Amino acid sequence: MFKNRRLNIDGVGRRPQSIKPQSGRSSDGAIRVRTAAQGYQASRRPVPEEYRTFDHGRRGGWGFLVFLFILFAASVAGFFYWNNRPASFQGDSVFLTATVEEAITSGDEVTYRVEYENQDFVTLKTVSLDVQWPEGFYYNSASQEPTSETATTWVLGPLDPGQKKELQIKGQLVGLKDQTQKAIFRLSYRPENINSDFGVVHAVETHISDARINVELSAPTKVLAGQEVVFQAVISNLTTEKLQNIDVEIVLPKDFEALAYDPALTDNHFRGDLGLDAPLTITISAKVAPDAEGQQAWTVEINEVLGGEPRRLLRTELAVVPVRPEFDVELKINGESNDFEVDYGETLNYQLKITNRSSDAIADMKVTALLDSDVIDRKTVQSNGRVDKDTITWTKADLEQLGALQPGAEIIIPWKATLLEQGTEGRATVDTLVTLEVEGLPGWKKTSPVFVISVGEGLVFNQGVYWDLGGAQVGRGNLPPVTNERSEYLVIWSLDSGSQDYDAVNVSAFLPPKVTFLSADEVDEGALKYDEGTQRLEWQINNFSSKLLPLKAAFYIKFVPTDEDEGTVMTLMNPVSIVASGTEIFETKTFSVNTQQVITTREGDVGTVIE
Repeated sequence: MFKNRRLNIDGVGRRPQSIKPQSGRSSDGAIRVRTAAQGYQASRRPVPEEYRTFDHGRRGGWGFLVFLFILFAASVAGFFYWNNRPASFQGDSVFLTATVEEAITSGDEVTYRVEYENQDFVTLKTVSLDVQWPEGFYYNSASQEPTSETATTWVLGPLDPGQKKELQIKGQLVGLKDQTQKAIFRLSYRPENINSDFGVVHAVETHISDARINVELSAPTKVLAGQEVVFQAVISNLTTEKLQNIDVEIVLPKDFEALAYDPALTDNHFRGDLGLDAPLTITISAKVAPDAEGQQAWTVEINEVLGGEPRRLLRTELAVVPVRPEFDVELKINGESNDFEVDYGETLNYQLKITNRSSDAIADMKVTALLDSDVIDRKTVQSNGRVDKDTITWTKADLEQLGALQPGAEIIIPWKATLLEQGTEGRATVDTLVTLEVEGLPGWKKTSPVFVISVGEGLVFNQGVYWDLGGAQVGRGNLPPVTNERSEYLVIWSLDSGSQDYDAVNVSAFLPPKVTFLSADEVDEGALKYDEGTQRLEWQINNFSSKLLPLKAAFYIKFVPTDEDEGTVMTLMNPVSIVASGTEIFETKTFSVNTQQVITTREGDVGTVIE
């Protein structure tokens, strides 16, 4: 109550403060005392009126004590609350480990031991295990039955805090010698009072150190829908004695139909002995369905029959992908989509656009552009592809998109070249041909029509083979061509433009094997002749300078492929020679035309010969 009353006595409580000397007696009756020894002066003052009763004294001390008491009570309550509340989920609750034999002989039984422990303070109310087995694992049994029929899922129930359990899974593991087989275990769990799932993953590997049998599989890994393919399995005995009662089962890809077996199989099974002297070779010819799609596989499974029960020795697969490539190929030169004329010394700016119209991504594409001309200055060719004389080649090493072009995606490839300043006499041409191929599909390619650029003075000639023209079908028979059946096409030769300072023009070509001349359709000027003995077709135009360009000669040809042509693209017209004579001589030659270059409105592969 009296804490506000201050004492100022030397040596007690604090350092003494000096007091200035005062003289006389104050009106309040203060008595001044001076201590000679200390040289200090203390003063005594009367108590102010407001401090002389309890009612007027200053308050505040009890409030501070109450605050301290409340703070103490809150601390005690918090201590008891935090030490008696339920345990909470801490995360990373489960410790998971799996073990298995490090090395085995193919076909041995293995045991996967999966241990899992709840290291958290809360119960894990749902615990489940999903397993991704290696290729060649065959489930036998487990210490707890799996939930799924494929033995890939186990529902393990709740797991209390600190509880540890083990699951054992047994099965046969087969594979090739020196192959490593990996199993992946994924444990999923949900803590109590939490509506989220958590998980942990562990993987183990087993090395196939030895095997009694070795298998080598060979077949195309990419095939065209509708084509015939050959599969071969070579099975070798790696032991020192004959293996008896061997059962080899070969499962074809789901969209493949077997045509022939060598040796003969019974329901796709070979049953017999496997000796030491020579491996067993099984060859199967099969045809891919026209609508085949998606990744598939050849599968070989080998069992040894002991006491009437099969014991697995080996299982292996060879993946195969049926593809149906469909592309749009559009070439523009100096912004033009059709043949045109230029002068010597000009620069040609090429732009090639390729669009994937297939239902699947097409991988490992190769693009080749042939620039056939004597008037290109080869030193001026600029391209991000590989230039080799008159060709430019692009692969995925040059353009990443060629590694896998997605459905509907397109890629644009530019390049440029400059013509020589001075050409030879007469008229020259730059003939550009683009070819698209897919690695792993040797029987497939798509070729663009020949783009002809005329340089200087002379004649512009075109050769086209048609199945459809002007919105109407002009071809007859089969498209695409069918073995041992006829396909008839309309061919048009045309002199479109150029100098007419010539007396005569001769256009000629030798028809390829399996192609014959049927009849002329329409010839504007001159005469169209065919020599059946030599297969030479000739269009002769005399008094050429008096004719009005353009001029055309149209005729029909017949093509009959044979069995050996199945799966190939065939030539329909060989290169054509054009010779114009008069005061000057002009000579030129065109490209050949194959079944893939037939002009038609039909979609898909129209050029590969089918059965």
